[in-house]
Amino acid sequence: MASALVEDATNADFGTGPTYPDNGDSGTVWWGVQKSAVQQLCDRSQELHGWNSLTYNVPLIPSLNSSSRFDVDGSGLIWAQISVTDGGGLYFPIGGRLPVGRKITAVTALITGASDGTLPAVMPTLKLQYLDYTTLGSPTGGDISSATDATTPNAAYVVAHTFGSTGLSHTINANYQYAVKFTGATSTHSAVNLYLRRITLTLAY
Repeated sequence: MASALVEDATNADFGTGPTYPDNGDSGTVWWGVQKSAVQQLCDRSQELHGWNSLTYNVPLIPSLNSSSRFDVDGSGLIWAQISVTDGGGLYFPIGGRLPVGRKITAVTALITGASDGTLPAVMPTLKLQYLDYTTLGSPTGGDISSATDATTPNAAYVVAHTFGSTGLSHTINANYQYAVKFTGATSTHSAVNLYLRRITLTLAY
């Protein structure tokens, strides 16, 4: 009886299956050999397609620019914080179809901070959020991860650097809409012209 092939996160069986018998064996031994060979091809295909590890740059096209605290810079490719009255908020929906069943293991932002020479009292934050539409009329949602930029000293903060959440293990759900929320720095020592350059998701098998 045929049995289903399985996806293998480690590719542990790649190149280690049984060799073809040369003694005339058939039946279950023959099927075992065929299954192992095809399984190795499937595993190798996954590896070549990057399914075991994949980075995805979130398009920096916000659905909301809270309180208009940000504006695109001259290139039109990155966002600049133009007011520190509060941290504002840029909401980036994750468009397209994420591979259902895979895991989100990290979400990070590449930014260049701004200050008056001392680290801001309230640092930038990055959240990965979801909304579940399975209950029509009253969708539920929340934070999958939340991170505050802990970069120090100030000299490291005011140059390009990354911060975010790693070590996640969120399984992508077909019923969820995903988004990333970025807030800027505010309060004492914050300054305009903080730049948000990139947001990246890391996916794993």
